[in-house]
Amino acid sequence: MSTAKERLTLLIPSIVVETLVIIASRMTTERPATIFLYAFGANFLLLAIWRVFIWPFFFNPLRHLPTVRGPLIGAKVFMLHPRGSITIDWLRTVPNEGLIHFREALNYSFLLATNHRALMDVLHTNSYDFVKPPGGREFLARGLGYGLILSEGDAHRAQRKAVTPAFTIKNIRAMYPLMWTKTQLFLSQLEKEIRMHALPGLHNANPAGFIEIGGWANRLTLDIIGPAAIGRDFQSLENENDPVSQNYSAILKPSPDLILLFGASLLLPQWLVKLIPCKANIVLPRNVRYLRQVFHDILREKRKFLESEKSEQEAAEGDILGTMMRGGEFSDSELVDQMLTFLAAGHETTAGALTWCCYHMCIEPHIQDKLRQEIRETIPSPAALVSWQDLEGMPYLNGVCQEVLRLYPTVPMTGREAIRETMVAGKKIPKGTTIALCPQSINRSPDFWGETADQFLPERWIDTNPETGKQSPNKHGGAERAERDDHLRTGDRHPQDLTMAVVSDTPTGYLNNLTPEQEAKLREFWVIIFTSVASVLSAVYDVPVSEGPSNKLFEALDRINEPSVEAIVAALKGEDANGETTTGIAPAETNGDTNGHTNGDTDGETNGESNGGINGHISGETNGDSKEKKSLDKVDSLMNKDAQKTIMSELATRKVSPEHFATLFTQLRKLGVQESEIKSMESILAQMTPQEMCFAILKMVKQEHPDSLLLRFLRARKWDIGKAFSMMTSTVLWRKEMDVDDDILPKGEGYALEQSKTSKSVKDKKDGTDFIEQLKMGKSFLHGFDKQGRPVNYVRVKIHKPGAQTEETLERYIVHVIESTRLIVVPPVETGTIVFDMSGFSLSNMEYSPVKFIIKCFEANYPESLGLLLIHNAPWIFSGIWRLIHGWMDPVVASKVHFTKSVADLDKFISRTQIPRELKGDEDWQYEYVEPEKDENAIMEDTATRDKLMYDRMMIGIRMLAATAAWISATTFAEGKEDPEAVDELKLRRNSVIEEFRVNYWKLDP
Repeated sequence: MSTAKERLTLLIPSIVVETLVIIASRMTTERPATIFLYAFGANFLLLAIWRVFIWPFFFNPLRHLPTVRGPLIGAKVFMLHPRGSITIDWLRTVPNEGLIHFREALNYSFLLATNHRALMDVLHTNSYDFVKPPGGREFLARGLGYGLILSEGDAHRAQRKAVTPAFTIKNIRAMYPLMWTKTQLFLSQLEKEIRMHALPGLHNANPAGFIEIGGWANRLTLDIIGPAAIGRDFQSLENENDPVSQNYSAILKPSPDLILLFGASLLLPQWLVKLIPCKANIVLPRNVRYLRQVFHDILREKRKFLESEKSEQEAAEGDILGTMMRGGEFSDSELVDQMLTFLAAGHETTAGALTWCCYHMCIEPHIQDKLRQEIRETIPSPAALVSWQDLEGMPYLNGVCQEVLRLYPTVPMTGREAIRETMVAGKKIPKGTTIALCPQSINRSPDFWGETADQFLPERWIDTNPETGKQSPNKHGGAERAERDDHLRTGDRHPQDLTMAVVSDTPTGYLNNLTPEQEAKLREFWVIIFTSVASVLSAVYDVPVSEGPSNKLFEALDRINEPSVEAIVAALKGEDANGETTTGIAPAETNGDTNGHTNGDTDGETNGESNGGINGHISGETNGDSKEKKSLDKVDSLMNKDAQKTIMSELATRKVSPEHFATLFTQLRKLGVQESEIKSMESILAQMTPQEMCFAILKMVKQEHPDSLLLRFLRARKWDIGKAFSMMTSTVLWRKEMDVDDDILPKGEGYALEQSKTSKSVKDKKDGTDFIEQLKMGKSFLHGFDKQGRPVNYVRVKIHKPGAQTEETLERYIVHVIESTRLIVVPPVETGTIVFDMSGFSLSNMEYSPVKFIIKCFEANYPESLGLLLIHNAPWIFSGIWRLIHGWMDPVVASKVHFTKSVADLDKFISRTQIPRELKGDEDWQYEYVEPEKDENAIMEDTATRDKLMYDRMMIGIRMLAATAAWISATTFAEGKEDPEAVDELKLRRNSVIEEFRVNYWKLDP
């Protein structure tokens, strides 16, 4: 019996042929124009039938996802009030694994993201595979301009980089006094209005009345955002007729006309939407023109100020606009767009949150009383000076604010459209698919927030020490899955900042979940990395590295006066511009001083204070900048394109010797590393050029967070830093010998396919053929995720035939599979799952050498990368083999092995909806190999661009090391004077550079 798809495949050509026959029969009697109309009408009808009734139900790749059925479902999702109400019901009633499918008019498909992994894929992992729906984006840009919120792709990256310096913790905290002063004025104005509109019959000394809190909240936040964003106080709290406030209110206030225009924008081009005869099409351009003129005037005033001498003294206290203007990244028109965006988005969203907060304080007076008590105990009088320590030290206040943002996110619903085929929640998403993102729904999901998901409970954000009773704020709200990043809760849509929710029972020792002791070990490991970098520099530029403290490498930083390689080398050698020796880092007599001074001299110090930290001694602080921050600013200034040729040439040609690594080996001996291991490292390092050493680390990190990589080695070696570094060094050599980063990965399947077809060498042709055959037969394949979010690799053991491939080819194939899996692992997940399908296994399938190789890979070269290994449906004959294999395994790896017999057993680890039908799961999916297209890797042959990107990666890597050094200097080497505010700012800056590092990888490996 034929399938529906086969019947349709036969039916459609028949209809087309019949249509052509009818047209042909009329050609002798009808005019050409009539024939054309017949043909056009028939084809249009066929296309409509195909698009509306056939493709959505029989060919749409999304049709197998959990689907909500009904007419105009999409309109209900996006238009029904309150926003997100219908999707909350879906989350609670429709079983799903991260995505729900629904259809709109004409059966157009939409998706709804229902969990954190799906949100992560859209907003972070594959963020540049999506754009905001173009129609809605163009309409919003009429009022907001193409600022940070509405920009896309490279423009968004550039804008975000330019404005990030204005959003450091330090700058935000600097706004607290302004917020406090404006809030006092806000309360005073509210009291006046209540007295003016007091309800009759109540005590006049303490009157009660009605006020419209939303309008006042808008005016308050405008008066805060104005000075902070553009340096202009609009004083709208004192002037209800302030034109800026009125114009913004007219633009942002929902009205039937605006809703009509927005809906039309989703269907029609914007030029046509502007022709619709309605009041909003007249008022909106007029309001925007007024605001643009105001902002152009402010821009001219600001430019005059920045050109004055006075501006140099006040630069450190500048507003966001001043920061952007000093950066020189924006034209005047772009700066006006940014001002429109910041004032509109900033004051409107904050005002909304404040309004909801007041609402809950009114309907739940016991919460109001408790909050008032905490504030009065911390801040005795409204006239008192408030500090950031006061505001951030009130756990109940934090809980109230967090609950408001959880239940009423500033962006309750938004959408994204895929601009290319991509993956979301383990599912392939076709180009053009629109995905609805609804933080409002996820923030009320019982799956994450328990039975109290709908209740306003500030206590969920408070941790209490069971021993002392002391309360402190937490960042996860007691949810089953903690949203580590506040932006998800608030609906903020900056993909670079979004990190995935972390399972609450994740053990310590992983990124974002380190104990103080473990973080200290991580920093110590980084110190060893720094010394390694210094050793490479010593080999390249003949800069002797002293065997003293690690900080000596960085003591020369403050004496670098120009952004050139020559200046850096001169400073490291301890020479000034005239070639005369200064302190530098060259070895000298120390008179027993271990703080990096030379002959007791304190040259270069300011304020008589020395710094024993990794960043060496930097000049004294000014304008509140830390020594570490000034170091980072200087390192950033040194990255220049002119250095590329010199650095690349020197790295490739110089050689290293054990003497260059003397300081490193001294440090390792102090850590307890045995001489035999040091000899082994010497042997490894002697086989590599400085370029291979630098690039090996840069390539090994790939898109991963560098801390995650280091933590893998630390966990694998029980937090012994010396052994972890030794293991890492061995891994670097192994990757070089296996040609992982220069051959297996970059050449990949395309090269093997070409080998199999065109190679004249018998060996090369067989190697290529064997490699491709394993892919074609599906000996192993990646598909879906387990219940912990780990990607799953299925291995069909019965397909393997010993001796069918050479050992070298088989090992290359195994490494290719492991590396491909690494690329789709998304934080906080750091491991993968392997399912060995033993169905149909016999002794003729058993080969021990690849098994040993896989075990060695996970134990020695990919430590802590295996999360779970399932041996499924193994026959009794395998039991004897297993006893032998088990003896080869490290106990940690062996503990991750589980035997399963049925799909019910697999379901304990992998949801049935993710298990393919061949293993009796519910996933209607079959492995099918698609050969690489002939020129799909042609871009990789552009070696000039590749080298440029690799150089960029090295420069970002240097900045990352500098940022890490600053972080360590402010913590490990702070000598008890750690400044939490400075540390937080340095961490943010470091994370920003690490994000650049991640983005660079995907440019390098398109």
